[in-house]
Amino acid sequence: MAKAGRLAAGIAVAGFVAFNFLLAQAISANQKFRLLENYLSDLGAPLSPSAIYFNLGCAIAGCALAAVFYLLGKKPLGILCGAALLLVGLFPEGSPHSLHFVASAAFFVFGGLQALLWAVERKMRTPSALLGSFHALAASCLAVAELAGWNAPLFETLAAFTFQIFALAAVFEN
Repeated sequence: MAKAGRLAAGIAVAGFVAFNFLLAQAISANQKFRLLENYLSDLGAPLSPSAIYFNLGCAIAGCALAAVFYLLGKKPLGILCGAALLLVGLFPEGSPHSLHFVASAAFFVFGGLQALLWAVERKMRTPSALLGSFHALAASCLAVAELAGWNAPLFETLAAFTFQIFALAAVFEN
């Protein structure tokens, strides 16, 4: 693994650990949160006891994702995905002008497109390609559910976690 690849791997692991540690803190701080009933973003609502943990986790993970996809070969969709996740942390639910919704939608759209493009580039022959395809499917299900007006926290959670696993697989395959 080249120097940039080792750096990307270190940043990816650090971002993954930081986000999931802070997510666990957020869930434990918010007794009202139910994983299958609430969107993850509910943890970042301004008056929620979990807001600082969730929003900080998104900001850290977003910076890490942007850096990782830059180091993986300047992948613009991945970099935009990371920037969008940073914005999710900076603009929690209830932010003016629907900034949170726009940032969250951008995270899933850019992440899904990056994962799908990654899979196509690898002709579906690597674990990261398969994981990327699965993430793209989960993100598509989330988009359809949201457009149909369904309450879809399960799809959001699935898409968020499949993207994490895809990004880790991608960095270690490179």
